[in-house]
Amino acid sequence: SAGSAVKLAAVPADGYVFDGWDQGDNQSIQGFYNVVTLKTPSVVRPHFSPAKKVTLLTVPPGLGVYADRALVPAPATFDWGFGSTHVVGAPSPQSDKQGAWWVFAGWSDNGAANHTISVPAGGPTITMTATFVPATVTDLKTNPQGLKVKVDGRDNWPNYYFAWAAGEVHQIEAPQQQIDDRGHVYNF
Repeated sequence: SAGSAVKLAAVPADGYVFDGWDQGDNQSIQGFYNVVTLKTPSVVRPHFSPAKKVTLLTVPPGLGVYADRALVPAPATFDWGFGSTHVVGAPSPQSDKQGAWWVFAGWSDNGAANHTISVPAGGPTITMTATFVPATVTDLKTNPQGLKVKVDGRDNWPNYYFAWAAGEVHQIEAPQQQIDDRGHVYNF
């Protein structure tokens, strides 16, 4: 009936991404949705563009990665539009389902832990792999508790619990003398 509102959703077919709607009379567009108030016959046009499948993997399998800043479990496959840019990332450290710790070692495209990729037109699908290596967990404590320790030049860590790759070198320092929050003086 005239004046009725119809809510339309743009859902791309496999191999395509949604690019937006043509703006028309009596339309309220919100992302994939377009609410059209029918007063007269209307033409409503969504736009779609070709996309490429991009798969994000991890070694070992099953760890998490960031796809456009959203944490997703790997493997994860997306349709990303030709010419679009996306941010991929590798949170580090992270633990697997068995409780083992892993630290990021590198992406298969040699990008930084968090970097932007551009999706080329045409060609084969893209597979990117984030490789992680086993980590050793180090929990630094002071006696008495609560004194400062400098790790890699910083003494303001939220905690002194670290997951480091085997063979990494880190600098740990304790001041010769420090005072706790009750005014007691301690010598190293």
